[in-house]
Amino acid sequence: MEKKSPSLVGMIFSPNNQLTAIKSYPLILNPLLIIVFLNILLVVLTTFSLDNTVIFQDKVPNDMFMAKMFFLYGAIISSTIVIIIKPLGYSALFSTASKVIKLNVKFKQLFSMFIYISIFDVLVMVLNLIQLQYNGGLPEQIFLPSALGFFIIAIWKMILVAWGLKIITNMSKTTSWLLASVYFVSSLLLNIMLGSISI
Repeated sequence: MEKKSPSLVGMIFSPNNQLTAIKSYPLILNPLLIIVFLNILLVVLTTFSLDNTVIFQDKVPNDMFMAKMFFLYGAIISSTIVIIIKPLGYSALFSTASKVIKLNVKFKQLFSMFIYISIFDVLVMVLNLIQLQYNGGLPEQIFLPSALGFFIIAIWKMILVAWGLKIITNMSKTTSWLLASVYFVSSLLLNIMLGSISI
């Protein structure tokens, strides 16, 4: 019987099927490259949607285009590092926790799960970009309305983590929710430290 590959789009509309597929057929490279590509695309669109006063504040560079490109390159590099390190770090943490409680789970399965869940980070970036366009490139009014969507998606991601841990590792419901809560709280704290509203 041919194994069914998990889908990033399916993660939004049928997460249960995707989590089950990840357990038997965990993919890493393809979904990660797609997530990284979408992240870079949205960073570019967001950067060129921002008003120059937001980026440079009171400092007016001599070469506005080059200064903006320098800002863009920095944003792309930093966001790409974060989008790779986050699922990698959580996979290592939860893989260790699974070994402590003697569960048979592979690091690759957890890494794949967190990569697929990262599609919701992309959705947050899309929502922020839409609101930024609506506000004429000024983010002052972005954070309050975005915070609600961000919080809803953050809670949904926590549910998916608990759900995924139960499906992939066969851990108890109590343990999976405990670890998902750790994920939720640590993601919020990390998000605050990074000064971003995408979790």
